This record gives sequence, C-alpha cells and structure tokens, in this order.
Amino acid sequence: MKKQYLYFMIGSCFYLSALGQEKTTNSNTILNPYSIQKTRNKSYQSLKKRSQRSLKSVKIYKEKLDSIIDYNYNEVSDAWDIKFTKDSYAYDENLNEVLWVYSAWSTNDSNWKNLLKEESKYDEHNNITVNSKFIWSHNKWNKDSKWVYTYNQNDELIQKLTYQWKYNLNDWLLIEKWDYSYNAQGKPLKDSLYWRYANSQEWKLQEKIDYKYINDKELHYIFYSNWDSNTNQWIASKKKWYLYDLQWRLINLSSYEWDDTKDSNWKLTNRKYYGYDDNDYLNEYADINIKPRNDGYVQHQIMFETNEYDFSLMFNDILLPNHLNNQELKFHHKLLNTSLGQHNYDTKQEEQYRERKLYYSPIDVLGTKNHNILLKDVSIYPIPAKDYITIKFLQNDEQGVLKLYTLNGVKIYDNIVFNNTMLNISHIQSGIYLYKLIIGKKTKTGKLIID
Repeated sequence: MKKQYLYFMIGSCFYLSALGQEKTTNSNTILNPYSIQKTRNKSYQSLKKRSQRSLKSVKIYKEKLDSIIDYNYNEVSDAWDIKFTKDSYAYDENLNEVLWVYSAWSTNDSNWKNLLKEESKYDEHNNITVNSKFIWSHNKWNKDSKWVYTYNQNDELIQKLTYQWKYNLNDWLLIEKWDYSYNAQGKPLKDSLYWRYANSQEWKLQEKIDYKYINDKELHYIFYSNWDSNTNQWIASKKKWYLYDLQWRLINLSSYEWDDTKDSNWKLTNRKYYGYDDNDYLNEYADINIKPRNDGYVQHQIMFETNEYDFSLMFNDILLPNHLNNQELKFHHKLLNTSLGQHNYDTKQEEQYRERKLYYSPIDVLGTKNHNILLKDVSIYPIPAKDYITIKFLQNDEQGVLKLYTLNGVKIYDNIVFNNTMLNISHIQSGIYLYKLIIGKKTKTGKLIID
C-alpha cells in the first residue's frame, strides 16, 4: 500500500509541478495547517454539527484520550523524546470535555508552561452551551474570548455568538455571530457570519458558507463568499472540493481561492491526499500547500502524516475531545502516534520533523477509584426490576445519593434517597443501567436491569 501511495504522490507532484510553472501576482500566504488553536476554533463549525448527546448516545466508551504530546528529535539519544507541546483534556461525569489546556515544554526548569486553556459548559442534553478561552499571562489565567451556542429542538446547532473580553470595560463585548441552517436530511446547508461593530447594535452580514452534496449524502463542494456592501452582492472567496473513489472513500480534498487576475479565476492553494490500507483504513495522509514565491512562481510545500494504531479498540470505543469527535476517518481505531514529516526539495527525500504521541486511560464511568466499596451494608432490589426498586441501608437514619447512568455514561437520575426508599422507575426504558450509591465517603456501584 505504501508503494501505491508513493506512486500516487509522485503523480500528484508532477501535476502540481506543472501548475508551479504558472506565473502569479498574488502574494497571499498560506496559514499553518497544524495551528492547534485554529483547528479548535473551527471544530465547533464542523460539517456534521452533531450534538454531544447524539455522539454519546450510541457509543460505549472503554478509554478516553487524556493528552497529546509532540516531541522533537534528540540527536544524543537518537530518539523522538524532546518534549515540545502538550494538549491536555478533562471530562465531566457525563463524558463531556470540560477543559482543554495547551502548554509548551520549558527546558530551563524542565516543566510544562501553560499557554492557553478552554473551559466548556453543557445543557441537560449534553450540548455544549458556552466555551471560554483564557490566556496564561503574569502567572494567572486571563479572560480572552468566549462562544455561546444555541440549538433547535433536534439538537442541531443554529447559532454561535462570539464575545471578546474588554479589560477597559471589565465586561464581555459581543462582536460576531454565526447562523446555521440544514437541509431535510439534517446536513449543513448554509452558514452565515455577521459582525457587530463598536458602538453599534446592528448586525452586518459579512460571509456565508454553502454546502453542496452528491445525492444528498456525501459532501461535494463548500463555497465561501463575502458580502460586498458597495455592490450589494456576494463575491466568491474560497471553495473546497471533495473527491471520492468508487468505494466512497475520501481520497482528495482540494482548496481554492478566487483570483480575479487569472483567467480561470479559481487558484489552487492546498490539496490533501488520503491513503488506505488493505482493510480500507486510513493509514497515510499528505498535505500540499501551494505558496507564491518572490520571483512570481509558486512552490509546493508537502507535509505528510503516517499513523500507528492499536487495532484492539475502534473509534466507537474511545472518548475524544470535541475538536476530534468528527474524525472517524483518522481515528478509525485507537491512534497511538503520528509521524509528521515534509518533503525536502533539496534532497528529494521525505524527512520527519516531529513525533506526536497520544495518551489514554480507562474510563471509570462511575468514578469509584477514590472510594471504599460497600459490600453488605446496602442492598438494592429486586433485580431485574420493573416499576419500583427498594433501597435498604444498614442504619435507619442514613441517607445517600443515588445516581443512574446509561452504559455509555450519560446520567439519567441523581437524587437523595433514604432507608427503605421505594423508587418509581416505571418511566425509565427497559435495559441495563449502572448505578452509584454514595453514603458519606463510601460508595456502592453495580448494574441495574429494568425489564
């Protein structure tokens, strides 16, 4: 497969080399595709825009992703073991990502130094409602920006508001909003961006994103347009083109910018290639940026990724942070590490420049690791249950807190219970659930079967 992929890449490079002989007067630069902050901000405008509830309701997680660390090469040890940057994640008891911290390794004191963090809040449906960004400065976290999300009755994201923290006002300033619409199949149809200028309560339309599909299923094009208030019309700015093979696997994603100086108008700026193994799993990825040079020609910066997997766990088994939730293509199984490289035009070789490792831990849905387990002090019966369950304590005056969870960790009940409590569960659907009963600092956990 690697040999086939290499031939595929060589052919692509020949094609792009031909493009490279074309003169250009455009001096636009290409943003770094590996910008982590840029990736996270885009994540909440993902193509699928699925709610956290719809993601979690069909999955039973076995492990969660705790951190991602990038390493540089160590010539002394001949290994990729020099720490560079780190992404750390934390989740709540409903398996929602509530914290992301981005830090960089300090060689001076051999410790991680905080740079950025984001905190998230959720509604009762596990939809993210507020995402707040902080910047580490002067030995403390400082407010920077936040995003507020609104959903319709189908748990589809319909609006996102952007606020900027103003220290001179000591308050949040609303500066931007996105409105989202969907087609009959629930797929994104159009995104509209509005700006609100200082000292104004009026929203000004700025940009729109239109989505086009093949047979209302697979994404085909994404068109970006800017509103020209002088001519009162939309001006094309960018587009993305998705190409699939006969098995409907994504093999090519091309990005273009509108260029009035060219006869064809659309100028290719980036092309991504995807390679698959014999089992149809993604195993290689290449990212080609087409950048203008000072002499008027363009050059091609070829970046690539090679992934290593643990095939004992699949995508549905792993709890991922929000910005990775829609990457089944890359996380078809448990991703262990990624080799990041680029093509060296001087040596004509592909050279690795960084190693990315992912760290996981088992999911403790009921959170019993730090508690003593009660074995005979409490009983819950009958099991299987139908309409009622009875909870009996050893001490008559004791009270506790009972929590019920689905098998994928979504909490459906949380309330105070007393000795000989008869709890009505007739409203709960039949199935297998997990319970956690907390009495003081002790906990009893188990399975509850409802017929």
